[in-house]
Amino acid sequence: MERRRGYYFGTVVNGAWWRRAYGDALFARGSGELWYDDEALFFRRYLTPTPLVIPFEQVTGLSIGRWHAGRWGLGRPVIKVHWRRGAQDLSSGFAVAGGADQTPLLRELAQRAGVPVPEGACVRLPQRHTDAGTHPRPGASSRA
Repeated sequence: MERRRGYYFGTVVNGAWWRRAYGDALFARGSGELWYDDEALFFRRYLTPTPLVIPFEQVTGLSIGRWHAGRWGLGRPVIKVHWRRGAQDLSSGFAVAGGADQTPLLRELAQRAGVPVPEGACVRLPQRHTDAGTHPRPGASSRA
């Protein structure tokens, strides 16, 4: 796979967004490059020599959302890779260049990891409204 620009949101431990994993290039958030081969998913932050490595044999699932590890994705889809390291359940979040539709990447990662893509994960996330005129006033009734 070619390397794709992206952002690493961090890795949370046991589902607690405030509890972040340390060591093995897991702690520092930042921009960098994401790629994978037959064995693992890699993310190397710019200006660092060592990538974060998530072996596909340790991946337990995938999901997609708009935030991860206490950080908002600014409307971009955040791919969440759920995996185990020893006794810890981990979830690492990535936003990858390529637009709002991350379906092909999710499917490829799921196939390599041997996990199903959760139902509803491979859908285009709705776009956020940017025009102030399209939002109802707070407290306004939507009933006609």
